[in-house]
Amino acid sequence: MEPAEVSVLFVLRWKTNSSPNGSALRLPNVAVDFITVFLFSSTRLFEETLFTVFLLARAKARGGKIVRDIWEETDGGGTARFAVVQTFGDTTHTFVERANYHGLFLPGYKPPIQKDISLKNLPPAGLDFVDHCVGNQPDDAMVPASDWYEKSLMFHRFWSVDDKQIHTEYSALRSIVVTNYEETIKMPINEPAPGKKKSQIQVI
Repeated sequence: MEPAEVSVLFVLRWKTNSSPNGSALRLPNVAVDFITVFLFSSTRLFEETLFTVFLLARAKARGGKIVRDIWEETDGGGTARFAVVQTFGDTTHTFVERANYHGLFLPGYKPPIQKDISLKNLPPAGLDFVDHCVGNQPDDAMVPASDWYEKSLMFHRFWSVDDKQIHTEYSALRSIVVTNYEETIKMPINEPAPGKKKSQIQVI
């Protein structure tokens, strides 16, 4: 799916053992990790390349774990560059630089062999952009997680609330929202707060 400013990629792992994250799919209820893809699509290729290299170097220098350093993939549409860093828990962020790629989506992706004739009858998805992506934490882990984004990825605090502001009679939470310099990527980092019952973070 590719609406206005966001690409949504649905991935099905056929063999869970083939991926370092595959073990999450064998756990009950829900997967425990996810991958966030930050797309830098500026046409200023030289500046973009420098920024990606600088960002990875900064993360390394400040103790960030580099799961996979910068690598390139190429096909007839050009070349895209990738890098993977680990944030809280088993969660990873994959940086994708595709300013020099002009193919369908990323190297290796091809148009479908057959066109689904029912697509023209479906309503628009209505997904113009991703407002935020939440990272829920156990109790007392919110601040260290948000500090990691500020220290390693040059994010800054955008907004924060505590359990006095977000609560019901039974449930409460605390939240720090971090964002990048342009404030186009927002990451609410939440943790549970005491209440009569479990916080919605603990339930979900």
